[in-house]
Amino acid sequence: MIAFPAAADQRKIDESLNLDTSASAFLWQRVSQFVDDITRHAAVQAEMAQGRNRAERLRYINTLTGRWTTLEHQLANRDGNIDSILRSQLGMRLGELLSHRGIERLINTSPGYSLGARFPPARVGARGDGLYQALEEEMLQRRVNLAERAAPRLLIELVRELNRPLIRFLDIERQNKGGAPAKLYRNYAVEQLVPVYQAIYGIAPTPTPGGKFVLLCDFILGAVGLDTDGLDPAVARILRRLKAD
Repeated sequence: MIAFPAAADQRKIDESLNLDTSASAFLWQRVSQFVDDITRHAAVQAEMAQGRNRAERLRYINTLTGRWTTLEHQLANRDGNIDSILRSQLGMRLGELLSHRGIERLINTSPGYSLGARFPPARVGARGDGLYQALEEEMLQRRVNLAERAAPRLLIELVRELNRPLIRFLDIERQNKGGAPAKLYRNYAVEQLVPVYQAIYGIAPTPTPGGKFVLLCDFILGAVGLDTDGLDPAVARILRRLKAD
């Protein structure tokens, strides 16, 4: 079963790879991401029994991600006048539809959580949810105020955030050459570890058996529950393909 490794296992791998705190945090953040990608992909595959065949599904998702990418480019190609329109027409709507956490994640800015001196209002209603409703009204205005200023940034980051999981889903599917699902996920994980290795060590990975990159892959794949049989030739194939792309 594929799962994110326990903290004790992470520490052992950090020590084996001689990773400092920053490199460790970066590595495990990326591992968490691809473990989540694989878990969600496996869940989708288990649920799909009827409907469009694989080629039709992939064609649909490819079209959707392509259109969202086009929208991202369209949003990036704007000026101050367009920004004014987006703020005036969509700012309030974005504040209403997005949560505090969502806004923080998209633009790394918080609407704020502090309550005004007049909260709670004298009358919050007789129902048990009255206080919650009053709190939501207080927080809503904070989100709207921020969204009306940051609508263009919120829009483009929202499109990117929605598109990323589908792009990663397609990245997993591109590993599918008709083999066992375990190999599909192993290959995806190795591919995801390539930029991680480059960022940590500052050099391109090599397929040398027993080398640093193969060792990193072996440690990580084993820790998350992925098959490491045939890892050496798999790494060599993946690196050759990435170099050719």
